[in-house]
Amino acid sequence: MSKLVYLHELDSVRRSPSEIPQARKALFEEIVHNGNTVVITFNQLTDSKAFLGLVTKDDDMLETIKKLMLNGSIKISRYSDKRTASQYLQDNLLPTAAGSHGKFVMSGWDIPESLSIEERERIADGIYRALRNSDPDLMDQYLQDKSGPSDSRTSSSPNSEDPYDGAIQRMKRLVQLMLAISSSPLSYVDATEGPHPTFTDMLGLIRKHASTHASEDAWGLIDASTSKLSRMDRQKRSAYYRVLDDLQRATSTTPRTAAEEAIRILDLAYNLTTEASIRGASNHFIPADEESMQEEIQQRLDDYAASYRSSGHLYPWSMSHPTMLGEESPSLQDWQHALRIRQAVGSSRSHADPKDDHLVLIYEASRTTSIKAWRRRVAFSLLRNIMTMLLYAVVLGLVEVVTSLLQDMMTSGMDMGTSTASDLMSSHGSMVAITIFFAGMYVFSRTKKDRLPPYAIFAFLAMLFFVILPLLSCVAQSTGADEKAPTFDLSLFWTNILIGLPSFIASFIGILIFSWVGWIIETKTDMPGIIDSSRAAWESCKDLAAFFLHKDRAPSTYINEAALKRFDSPSSRKGEIPHNAWDDMPEGPHQLLSPQDEWDEYLKLIDDQPIGSTDDPELKIITDRPEVMSFEMSADGTPIGIAYRSPYSKMVVDLVEDRNGRRFAYERVLAARTGAVVIIPIYEGRFVLLEQFRHALRRRQLGFPRGYGELDLSSPENAQKELYEELGVHPISPMVHLGTMVADSGLSGNPVDIFTCSIPRPISPTGYEGIVSARCINPEEMDRLIAEGSITDGFTLSAIAFWKSKHAHT
Repeated sequence: MSKLVYLHELDSVRRSPSEIPQARKALFEEIVHNGNTVVITFNQLTDSKAFLGLVTKDDDMLETIKKLMLNGSIKISRYSDKRTASQYLQDNLLPTAAGSHGKFVMSGWDIPESLSIEERERIADGIYRALRNSDPDLMDQYLQDKSGPSDSRTSSSPNSEDPYDGAIQRMKRLVQLMLAISSSPLSYVDATEGPHPTFTDMLGLIRKHASTHASEDAWGLIDASTSKLSRMDRQKRSAYYRVLDDLQRATSTTPRTAAEEAIRILDLAYNLTTEASIRGASNHFIPADEESMQEEIQQRLDDYAASYRSSGHLYPWSMSHPTMLGEESPSLQDWQHALRIRQAVGSSRSHADPKDDHLVLIYEASRTTSIKAWRRRVAFSLLRNIMTMLLYAVVLGLVEVVTSLLQDMMTSGMDMGTSTASDLMSSHGSMVAITIFFAGMYVFSRTKKDRLPPYAIFAFLAMLFFVILPLLSCVAQSTGADEKAPTFDLSLFWTNILIGLPSFIASFIGILIFSWVGWIIETKTDMPGIIDSSRAAWESCKDLAAFFLHKDRAPSTYINEAALKRFDSPSSRKGEIPHNAWDDMPEGPHQLLSPQDEWDEYLKLIDDQPIGSTDDPELKIITDRPEVMSFEMSADGTPIGIAYRSPYSKMVVDLVEDRNGRRFAYERVLAARTGAVVIIPIYEGRFVLLEQFRHALRRRQLGFPRGYGELDLSSPENAQKELYEELGVHPISPMVHLGTMVADSGLSGNPVDIFTCSIPRPISPTGYEGIVSARCINPEEMDRLIAEGSITDGFTLSAIAFWKSKHAHT
C-alpha cells in the first residue's frame, strides 16, 4: 500500500498494561501485513512507552527496530526547524545555568522513579553529552560514579539488576538509536508546508461536529480549563491535562465520567492535529468534506470511549504507573520476521501498483485491493529467495554431471579399472559431488571477508585426493575377504595417488565451473551467494507461512467504517479525492474550502491558454489528478495548481514531463486578461520615456508606457488608454502595430503587442503608479543610454528593436 500512517494507538498517554501491547500490534500490522510506513513524531521518541519500550528491551530488539527505521519502514515526522532526533533531544536537554535538565521530561524513557534527583540528572547529562559527541560509550563512565541514597539502588535479590545500572544501559540503547537514525534521510518525513489546524482549531471542529458525543459537563470542564490557560498554553494538551487534574481533585461536584470524556476529546484533538501536521500522511477522512469529518470525529470518539474502557486506560489522576514486564506481543522473533519481509520487498525489483499512489491520502481507499497487491509482492519477494537457492542446486547438479563425465573419461584413459580405491574415490562421482558441494559453499559465501582464497580451495582438494583418500585406500585395498582385521599396505600409496589424479582434476574443473556460474549469478543478477541463499530460503519458507497465517485475522488498527464503504471499491480508483488542504483561520473552527474547485479552475485555465500549445510539446503538462497528487507527496514534491491570483495575473505551478520521462514542477505567470501593450510615443521626432519606480526592483527605471490588458478592450484601445493614464495625452497619428513579443519566456507566457504613434507634448501625471517624470530623448541619446546600461527594461529594449527593424526595411 505504501501509505504514510500515523497511529493514534502509539499516543504516549496510552500506557496501561493492555494498551501498550495493542499499540505494538498495530505498528507490526501496518508495516508487515498492510505494507505501510508508520510515522511517529519527535514527541513519541521521548514519551511513547509503546515504541520506546521496544528498543530499550535488549540489544537484539534495538538492532531490529533500528534497521526497520533505517530502511524507511518506520519514519519520524520533522517538527519546526528540528531536522534530526539527535538535534531535537539536545535542544530539549540543554543544561540550564544551574546545570539542571528539568526542561525535558523523558516520560517514556523508563528511568526508574526510585532513583534520586541527582542520579536522574546525571543520566540526563550523560544522554546530552553522548548525543553531542555522537558517542554512546560516554554513557558508560556514569556507571563508575553513583551518588544519592544507597537505598535508591537496592535490589529485591542479590542477583537482580541495579536500577541505576539498568537505566544507564537502556539509555545507551536509545542514544544508539537516535544517532543511527539522525544520519539516515530514509528515517524522516517533512512536516506539512501549508496551513493546517492548530490544537484549538481542532477542538472547535470536534465541538462543531460531535457536540452530542460528550456531555455538557465534559464541555464545561474544557471551557473552564481554557479560561485558566494563556493563549500559548491553549495549544498544549499537557496544559489542559494539568488544569483538568487540578479541577478533578479540587471538586467532587463534577462526575468522574465527565472528566474522562473531556480527556478523550483532548486526546482526539491532539492526535488529529498531529496527523494533519505530517506531510503526506493518510487520513481516515477528507478534511475538505464536512460530512466526512463529522463521521470520523464521531466514530473516533466512540472508539476512544470503548477502547479506553476495555483497556483500563490510565487518566491523569490515575495512581498507577505501570511498568511492562515479561514477554509482550509481538515478540523479538515477530519483529525479526517483519524486518526480513521489509528487506525482501525492499530489494525486490517489483514495485507497488502506481495506480494506488493517488489514494494514499485516504487510509481506507482501495484498502482490500492494496492489501492483496501487497501480499502478492511479499509472496513474490520471498519466493524469489527460495528460487535462488533452487537455482544454485540446479547449477550444482549440472556441474556434478560434467565433472563425473570428465572423471570417467580420465579414469578410462589411464586404464585403472574398478579397484577398491577407484570405487572409493570416483564411483558414480559421489566423492567429487560431495567435495564440490562443500568447497562451493565456502567459495560462494556472500560475505567477501569470509570467503576462502583460491589457494585454500586448491590445498583442500590436494590434501583430500593426494593424502587422505590414498591413505584410506591403502587400508581398504589390503583388507582381504578372509581377514578379520584390516591391514595397512603403504606400498600402494603412490598408485592410489595416480588413481586420485583424475578425481582431483575433475573436482578442480568442477569448482572452476561452479565458481564462474556462481559469480555470474551473484554479480550480474544481484543475488546472494549459496550460503546466504540457503539461509534466506529457509527463513523465507518460515516467513511465508507466518505471513499468510495472519490473512483472516481481524485488523488491530483503527478503520473508519464509513470511509471504508465509500472508498474501498474499484470505483474509488477513478475518483477525484480532494487534496488534503486546510484553510487557515486564526480563531474558531476551520471553515473548510473545497480544493476541488481550485483544481477545476486550474484545469480550465490550462484549457483557455492555447497559445504556444502543440500536439507533441517538449514539456508535457501532467493534468491527471492521481499522478499530480503522487508527485505532490514525493520527496521533491510541491503543491501544483494556482499559487497566486490577482486582477492582473496568476502564478501557476505545473507538473511537467520532459522527453526523458523526468517530472518536475515549473512555475509560470499568466495574464488575467489578453491585450497587454507597450507603446513607443514620439513627440517631435523624439522618444518619450517614463522614469518610474518599479516595485519588483525596488528602484527607479526608464521605460516606455505599458500596461496589462483590460476587460472588453482591444489592444489598440488599451494602448490609447495607457497613453492617457501615464502621459495624459491622446495619439495624434494612427496607432501602428510593430509586432508581438514575450518579455520573459522563462516565467511568463504573456504576449505583448508593440505600438508606436505620435503624441502632443506629454503631461506626466506624477505619482500615478510610481511615475516620477517623463523624458524626451532623440534616437542617438537612446542608443547611448542603452549602451551605458541606463535602460534595462526588457519591454523597452524589445520595443526599440522592433522599431529599428521596422524602419530599416521601409
